[in-house]
Amino acid sequence: MTEKKAKPPRAAKPKARKPKTSSAPGDAAKAHEWLKETQGAAASTNAAEKPAVKNPAAHLAVHQIKPGQVLNPKGRPKGSRNKLGEHFITALQADWEEHGAAAIATVRQERPSDYLKVVASILPKELNVRVDPLEEMDDDELTAILAAARAVSRVHQEAGTREGEEDIRKPTGQLLS
Repeated sequence: MTEKKAKPPRAAKPKARKPKTSSAPGDAAKAHEWLKETQGAAASTNAAEKPAVKNPAAHLAVHQIKPGQVLNPKGRPKGSRNKLGEHFITALQADWEEHGAAAIATVRQERPSDYLKVVASILPKELNVRVDPLEEMDDDELTAILAAARAVSRVHQEAGTREGEEDIRKPTGQLLS
């Protein structure tokens, strides 16, 4: 008493498609000629549909500024660019002369954090500290220091050879000369 399972129906075989046929001839040279003719005909039909546009912005050419054309013959008045800035600086300077020291004292007492921010913003971002004593010396002082170094070198060299030690190094006096 075994039951048989029903098999699913088979899918239909796909139908064979017919190859697309073209009207192009089989010979390569003829096919090339045919292609030129069909593309030329298509180009001529497209040309009839759309007119050729040579310059799409031709209608704007009337409004363009011509070379040498000046729209404002008088030009910008001299000093007008800086006039507002100069007035502001002048007014700020006058106010500072009258109330500057008192304003600093008030800010320092009432808002010390803002006071420190202002002081820090005034300081340069990069502080170059150079400690080079040779920069401040003139040529005579440098010559005197060099002569003293040579003398010390000679004393050390002579002391080394008197004790019977062989000095295999190059004499220091010769290095400094």
